[in-house]
Amino acid sequence: MALKVDPDRIRRNVEDVARFGRDPAGGWSRFVFTEEERKACDFVARLLREAGMTVRTDPAGNLVGRLEGLDPEAPAVASGSHIDTVARGGMFDGVSGTVAAIEAVRVIHENHIRTRHPLEVIVFANEEGARFSNALWGSRALLGLIQSEETVRCKDRDGITLADAMRACGLDPDRVGEAKIDPNRYRAFIELHPEQSRLLESQGAVIGAVEGIAGAAWIKVRLKGRADHAGATPMKLRRDALSAAAEIVLGAERIARDECGPRTVATVGQMTVQPGGINIVPGEVEMSLDIRDLDAATRDRACEAIRTWAAKVCEGRGVQMEWEELGRVMPVRLAEEIVSLVEETCRERGIPCLRMVSGAGHDAQLMALVCPTGMIFVPSVGGVSHSPEENTQWKDLAMGAQVLLDVLWKLSQGGAG
Repeated sequence: MALKVDPDRIRRNVEDVARFGRDPAGGWSRFVFTEEERKACDFVARLLREAGMTVRTDPAGNLVGRLEGLDPEAPAVASGSHIDTVARGGMFDGVSGTVAAIEAVRVIHENHIRTRHPLEVIVFANEEGARFSNALWGSRALLGLIQSEETVRCKDRDGITLADAMRACGLDPDRVGEAKIDPNRYRAFIELHPEQSRLLESQGAVIGAVEGIAGAAWIKVRLKGRADHAGATPMKLRRDALSAAAEIVLGAERIARDECGPRTVATVGQMTVQPGGINIVPGEVEMSLDIRDLDAATRDRACEAIRTWAAKVCEGRGVQMEWEELGRVMPVRLAEEIVSLVEETCRERGIPCLRMVSGAGHDAQLMALVCPTGMIFVPSVGGVSHSPEENTQWKDLAMGAQVLLDVLWKLSQGGAG
């Protein structure tokens, strides 16, 4: 039996999720445990039920749909993604993978097919971490990697703690540990996601068979110099925290580009400057560092080299530095069986496919620690991501969903994995 996804339904469901969390400044700001994000979750829960699944929300806020299989003892084959966004993000990141997973299960259910293995769709809570700076929350909870103090320590820009935000949504932060899954719960997991770069587009490929996911280190750097009058303070007497920060930023760029591996990247994406007056020498700076590589040792060498450079800059400028590591995620190699299965499926359907590595982090990299895991990438037009302008052609998303359906079907019948 040839199972086929419905491209029109996929588009309609993506556009319907986009009704929630529109930002007046442009794009979507659909942050975890907000009213708009909860409304979106309720809508997605309805889609899960329409696809024949039973639905539950676990103690961490993950939304899980399940379609039972013929073997009640068999581990489940799972797919899914997330629906939260970065600030002023786009409509495809996360949502496309969530909708594609629901569509795949719905097609199987509508055709009255019972797979050997149960099928699950996981809508991971707080993948982006935009509100509380704690990315991959939902998948970390499934693996039991959440420390109890995180719900109190993490606050949003309004000073609301993660714990209070959870309570406002009817969740108990003291029960997050109960979200941890049995390591044998899943036979396999596969996530569809926009590429978030330009490689597929540049190579004329429609599907990316992802071999591995780079691991990130997140660091907060605080610099304290001295705030002085901009007109009265000679250049030689200044302890300018922003000038020190500028040197550190350029040094991080140089180190990642010239001194590490070909896949090393370093980014400063956040910076606050105090006091912030036009006629005041900046006295304090707080900034983020995001450092990534597919090889953990190379990534860690880059972190240490940037820290050494930053300390040297601060010493020369009379600026104090605090270096706080917010977290590290290990890079992962995805399951070769599933990578090959994606390639095989594309060959069968005549779809151009390219093996590739993901530089962005995904919940799949944590799921890979408990079961064979794969990822399917679909092209991002122009490589634009985390932006209101991000776009994936509907026909490409439909082809990606079709490959996902085929792979889930094979896995749930006892194929690779």
